Amino acid sequence: MELLYQKLKSLQEKKQPIKVGLVGCGQMGSGMVSLVSQMPGLEVVAIAELDLERAKGAYETAGIPEEN
Repeated sequence: MELLYQKLKSLQEKKQPIKVGLVGCGQMGSGMVSLVSQMPGLEVVAIAELDLERAKGAYETAGIPEEN
């Protein structure tokens, strides 16, 4: 696990994060957005959700600015 963390941290330092897209922002999806947004080397770049307010809520919970 430590090796994975070091690789992700290295990607973050090089400004080359792994870009993550999420489908669905239910209870588990919203939790995933929060977790991924806190991990170095990973970046949430897209969310697919039929309910716009639910998608906005997931971004807000994760602390991702609305303009992103």
